[in-house]
Amino acid sequence: MTVTVSPPPTAPRPAPAAASVGAPRRAGRRRLLLWLPTAAGIVAAAVVLVLRLRAGHVIDVRDAARRAHDARANRHRRRNWYGPRAVSRSQRLPAGEQINWAKHDCMERWLAQILAVVAATVSCQFAAYASPTQWLQFRLDGSHRGSVAGSLRVAWSTRAFGPISESPSISGGLAFVGDNAGSFRALDVRTGHVVWLRQLDNPVMSSPVVTRNLVIVGIGNEISYVRSGEVHVGTGGSALMAFDSTTGRTVWRQPLLGTAMPSPALVNGTLVEPDGNGDVVGLDPASGAVRYVSHVGTTASMTEALPIGGGRVAFAGQTETKVVAVDGRTGIVAWSHAFPSASGLGDCPLAFADGRIIGGYLAPLAGEPYVRAGRRNEQRAFALRASDGAMLWDVALERGIVPLRNQSAIPLISNGVVFVGSAIAPAMHALDARNGRVIWRAEAGGPVKGAPLQTNSALVFGDLSGRVWAIDRRSGRTIAVRSIGVAMNVGSPVLFGRTFIVGGANGALVALPIDLLTTPVRIATAGLVGPTPAMTRQLRVVDRNHDGVLEMSEVSAKNALLFTACDRNHDGMLAAREAVQFLRYRIFANGGRG
Repeated sequence: MTVTVSPPPTAPRPAPAAASVGAPRRAGRRRLLLWLPTAAGIVAAAVVLVLRLRAGHVIDVRDAARRAHDARANRHRRRNWYGPRAVSRSQRLPAGEQINWAKHDCMERWLAQILAVVAATVSCQFAAYASPTQWLQFRLDGSHRGSVAGSLRVAWSTRAFGPISESPSISGGLAFVGDNAGSFRALDVRTGHVVWLRQLDNPVMSSPVVTRNLVIVGIGNEISYVRSGEVHVGTGGSALMAFDSTTGRTVWRQPLLGTAMPSPALVNGTLVEPDGNGDVVGLDPASGAVRYVSHVGTTASMTEALPIGGGRVAFAGQTETKVVAVDGRTGIVAWSHAFPSASGLGDCPLAFADGRIIGGYLAPLAGEPYVRAGRRNEQRAFALRASDGAMLWDVALERGIVPLRNQSAIPLISNGVVFVGSAIAPAMHALDARNGRVIWRAEAGGPVKGAPLQTNSALVFGDLSGRVWAIDRRSGRTIAVRSIGVAMNVGSPVLFGRTFIVGGANGALVALPIDLLTTPVRIATAGLVGPTPAMTRQLRVVDRNHDGVLEMSEVSAKNALLFTACDRNHDGMLAAREAVQFLRYRIFANGGRG
């Protein structure tokens, strides 16, 4: 993050009350619809029981078996509007009892079928989106796995009021996500419909914490200024806010002296938040009451409060670029590790697993005093020992042009392997978590700043070009690539059941079935089939990586202008008719030689 010096801000005006958009009414409707199937099942069961008792019959498994045998043996029974009669013509029973038995038995089966359908519907409904009751930190845990098991497989899309710079948190069938325009919303994870929406007075860039029917999120901006010789980040109404997760009602608001862009974490009953004032703040999650404020001297930006075991929390600071670990109960500093001349250290959350803290930063090249945006610098990855902050390894990964913001990538740790992208190069890396050795490097279509997801065999991630990549996590080989039209910056995706959910820099929030993103696309299914077998063979030759599309890198330099002319939607790829048109023009330009 580039620090710009500007005059100190005036005293912040009182924060305006957040506006709720139809929250109580929509929440009431949602609760009614959620419990209606259950209520219908209870009523149906009660009707069945009453009918059986009035008939002088008790519910018995042997009796049910007898009646099932009679139903199969008596094929000639009469029918009426409510279904087949349960009493055959040959049975000698009083007329009234015969009619009542028939009606009650038939209606009993009819109601039992309804009850079975209702029960199956309710069980499937809850099983499909059985989500965690708590979401206590960024991407659910320290390794940043961001995955919740389940069977939900849906597709939907919606649009926020501004870019999305956070990873969604999911609980109770709702996805909670904010945007840089200051709106914070709860979405039905099955449909993408907005359940409630709050418009706040500063951007929402932190990932929410969900606990005990509360969703807690930080608000703040990235504006930097110097006050009393120290750099501070955040102006206006920086605060932590708690909302009722069902209705969106504001429960409490705790103002902070610096930005609340960092994602908070709940550790041993204390909500911990590093802020842009160089403080670590501990709060009571139920009331928002401040338990401690510890000044550690390094401002936090887009990092997170990372639990590292033993009740400690670590985070990366921008000024005096260093990683700091504090006691989550008291805020007392346990250790710190400095990275002189580094930049981007606090631009992304750190990761933790197996006693190691993993992160990344940018370092100046030889002869350069510090990292400058727009200049060529080096990306590095490191590991610290969580117990004392000692350096375990520090390796160079890429060299490239430094962006103005979000200068680091978010890592994922899985089974002793670190997967991390790059903010300055279109690449994804796999590193040995023990020593930093590069296992493989895979090319992408643009910088990869968000954390990836892992399925059974694939690593799935998005890039700034709007493509989602699925690669073999062991070899780095590309399995599939899809263009979804969502430029993915630091808004890392989550995997909920079988659904991939991600927000983008263009404000789009998309949910897609994960199997559609990880299934290889063959040329025939992608539409890259020419009008003749010979042309189809040529298309397959040109499509060297067999991903079903033609890319600029797959054509020669002399055909680059022709490629651009055929790329009508300007996405850098040729698919279906665009590819066939390109091949025809190329054959014509080469005098029929292809």
